[in-house]
Amino acid sequence: MIPRTTIRPPSAGRGTLRWILAAAALFMVALAPVPAAATLDAFIVRPESPTTCDSVYLVVTGSMPDPCYHVIGAEIEGPVELPTMGPIPTYGIRIRITVQEPNPLLEIVCPTVIQPYSEKFALGRLAYGTYWANATEYLVPFTQDSSAAPKDSSKLDLNFMVGQARDCPPREGCYILGFGPEVMPHRGLFPDCNAAGQPGGRACFDVTLYNPVPVGGVQTTIDVLYLRLDPNSTDSPIPASMFEPISVEPISRAGDFQVAWTSEGSRVTVILFSPTGGEIMAGSGPILHVCYAIGAETPEGTYPLVYHDTVVADPAGEALPACPTFAPIVGHLCVFTRTCDVNGDGSSDILDIVRLVHCALAGHGGTESCPDSIAARSDCNEDGSLDVRDVICCVRKILAGGGWGWGDGPPPDSTNSGATRIGFLGPAEWSTATEGRATISIEPGDDYAGTQFVLSATGGARVRSLSLRSGADRFSLDWSAGQDGTIRAMLYRTGAEIPAPGAGSMSRSAAAPISIEALLEPTAGASGTGRLEIAGVRSATGQATAAPTVLGASWVIVPASPAPGAPSVMAPRPNPFVTETDIGYALPSPARVTLRIFDASGRFVRTLVDAELPAGTHRARWDGRDAKGLAVRSGIYFSKFSAGGVERTDRILRLR
Repeated sequence: MIPRTTIRPPSAGRGTLRWILAAAALFMVALAPVPAAATLDAFIVRPESPTTCDSVYLVVTGSMPDPCYHVIGAEIEGPVELPTMGPIPTYGIRIRITVQEPNPLLEIVCPTVIQPYSEKFALGRLAYGTYWANATEYLVPFTQDSSAAPKDSSKLDLNFMVGQARDCPPREGCYILGFGPEVMPHRGLFPDCNAAGQPGGRACFDVTLYNPVPVGGVQTTIDVLYLRLDPNSTDSPIPASMFEPISVEPISRAGDFQVAWTSEGSRVTVILFSPTGGEIMAGSGPILHVCYAIGAETPEGTYPLVYHDTVVADPAGEALPACPTFAPIVGHLCVFTRTCDVNGDGSSDILDIVRLVHCALAGHGGTESCPDSIAARSDCNEDGSLDVRDVICCVRKILAGGGWGWGDGPPPDSTNSGATRIGFLGPAEWSTATEGRATISIEPGDDYAGTQFVLSATGGARVRSLSLRSGADRFSLDWSAGQDGTIRAMLYRTGAEIPAPGAGSMSRSAAAPISIEALLEPTAGASGTGRLEIAGVRSATGQATAAPTVLGASWVIVPASPAPGAPSVMAPRPNPFVTETDIGYALPSPARVTLRIFDASGRFVRTLVDAELPAGTHRARWDGRDAKGLAVRSGIYFSKFSAGGVERTDRILRLR
């Protein structure tokens, strides 16, 4: 929970009567009972004896059963000048902290240990005078709109004097916001890039901070601009259809801070703060990691990144000036099409992945297993090094359909005794009304290094996931599901035992069979039998050449799923998710169904289903938005299903 903090400047004409009453109350002992679940413990001013030259802040500490209870509001009003009979001005300050109980619907078991918490309120430089401050913590029950009346309260009073000082010394320190990584490899016509990606992909960069003095928080706006615009202009940010902000995360020196951000088109406004009064220590380096989704129609080119409306505060809440620089700080977001045609044959497939594995094991080019001509095309993630991340980068790119024709592979070669054999092993079966399994077996041929294939499902079932049941110590399996439910899969050897090109081959006897399990689930609204089919098979040798492959049992019948004995719900898929996830459920008879989303603290987010539905299999989709249509933040959420007396809660991880 990010606390809401509001600081209101002094105003002699606002609420004078209210402040007179508040000032009188400050002299009385608070008679409200102290709640057992959450209470205030201390109320202090820093520095202890402030003067008009100091930046003053107040710290309120309390305790509660964290993480069951949450601070949902932390507000300060004042200072407001109060009527006084003496020569010394008097000011009043009021602080209100709201703590909310957990959602009873989630049945969270709270710890018995009470944890401390603190809230820090920066006041800056204050006028000479006496200050009366009151802090009240209100404990409220859980409601969706947090409008319930307080159940209990705890109060603390504080008074302090701000002394008169003369000739305040000038403030020291400054800051520079930059973009990182500072240098990415030069690519053809493109300059050094702080972030790079392809149309339909994503690009990420770091916000860096140089601060010779400690920093308490940062606020800034980032724009992605058209190439033709002046880098200093902020009038025409690029629309979200070209660059959509998807995540802003604190990192490195700011890892303990919290971030709040909003977007308008490609423009991102960010506030980085510490609810506990933490500091970013003096130094230099990244503080935020920002990622954009690149639109599929975004033209190739270099797009300037600029900051504006930046405010950097010291730990006391005073603004730091920007350090002087010789030129404006401008980053570069580069968009260009990348392929994984490592071997240069005009397509991207399993042969390229085997070549990539050789280069990843070598770590660089210039070797027999990874010549420079191959290494030059192997840095998929463009980080300047060759490793397993480039293998994964290309596998995922190929699975997404980039450069690989997903038609039929070469014809079977049943006359070759050393050929690789692939096919279904045994029938497909249902273990429950919502979960079934089918097994794919691969018998590696001579010098086997990997296979790619397409798995399609028709009728009453679809593939939920693929996993390795045997061979995981020697191979990696990656797969991707298309919008039509078709699965594209790639199995490749990752061990160092792969013979380098030109080395001797590996016999069939040295390679044990590999088993892949396909997890099935019913198709919404469908009934009867279904069918699974393997197609588009291609295999590679350890020498990165095409391997002969025999396709055995290429299809298998999936029987009709059994009728559920009680309402049941399937696990969300995919999970974690970026854009959307869906949740399937089966009903043995007509029933009232509710399916709602809650956040990690138990607050209601959205209702997906609330209706009377007929018997059968159904599916609900969540696009990561709340009841108001706004995209929710990254984090943990819960889906709560209820039908026919059956309830189930599943955890969902949203990534942005």
